[in-house]
Amino acid sequence: MYNILICDDEQDIVNALKIYLSGGDYCLFEAHNGCEALDVVEKNDIHLILMDIMMPQLDGIAATVKLREKSNVPIILLTAKSESSDKVLGLNIGADDYITKPFSMRELLARVKANIRRTTMLSAPAAEDNAMSAGGGITISGGEPTVQWEFALELLKACRQAGINTCVETCMQTKPEILAQFYPLTDYMITDIKNMDTEVHKKWSGVGNEQILANIEQTVKAGVNLTIRIPIIPGVNDIVENIHATGQFIRDRLNNRVSQVQLLTYLKMGTEKYESLGLDYPMGADYQPPAREEREPWIAHLAEILRSYGINAVAGATTKAKAP
Repeated sequence: MYNILICDDEQDIVNALKIYLSGGDYCLFEAHNGCEALDVVEKNDIHLILMDIMMPQLDGIAATVKLREKSNVPIILLTAKSESSDKVLGLNIGADDYITKPFSMRELLARVKANIRRTTMLSAPAAEDNAMSAGGGITISGGEPTVQWEFALELLKACRQAGINTCVETCMQTKPEILAQFYPLTDYMITDIKNMDTEVHKKWSGVGNEQILANIEQTVKAGVNLTIRIPIIPGVNDIVENIHATGQFIRDRLNNRVSQVQLLTYLKMGTEKYESLGLDYPMGADYQPPAREEREPWIAHLAEILRSYGINAVAGATTKAKAP
């Protein structure tokens, strides 16, 4: 649980921030001027401060100077001023970040997460005592985690409190407001882009891809560490044009802000499940994937196409993704 102090003399802004941040693993405090902020920090273990600049009694700049005399708590300045001189002043006197009003709540949340993550990593215990440092953690996959989202969120909160690294693997065919609740509780997310043509996507998966692609954009804008996987299915999405369309989407709509794109071999699995449900296997009962010596060079070629768009694309899922 992280303690966040919201300091702003406009109660409407304080209320809005409290509503938006309430979905995360945060305990929220409020103050309405710099003097009140100093008092809250003195009495509580605050992990991050959202500090307005223009306030009565003691403004955000003066309060930041006084806070830095005793504390290194991360401070994000909320300012209606966009001049570079004001931003430079804030950073020079000890603020860690700033965001200009009116601001996007998604951007604010991303900055909150980034500052807390940075501070947590700097103060983390030795690797052998910390699951995140050691590379351990849990992955919630499926089924589909967002179908049982209430339970999944409670599990993620418990992991956050225990300092356990978390990953959510989701198809992203869900309501954006549900997906957004996962962001402050998740260290990594994994999703698929199966096909850029919505009609082909609907033919093979039952739904179009519009909601999925919109949710991928939302996730990237929120600053989530996202890995995209593409299961390469012969005759369905291994077409060069589809790979180029995928590359253009990631480059132009996501600004290449993904950790990694992994091109995976499609294998014939799950046939027994279809049989137990009395359903026909969609790829056909006689379907056989290409031989390894055929499929691996082709997948490597498709990964090279994606890399031509400036994307960190790899063939397979064995290469460890790095944060963007």
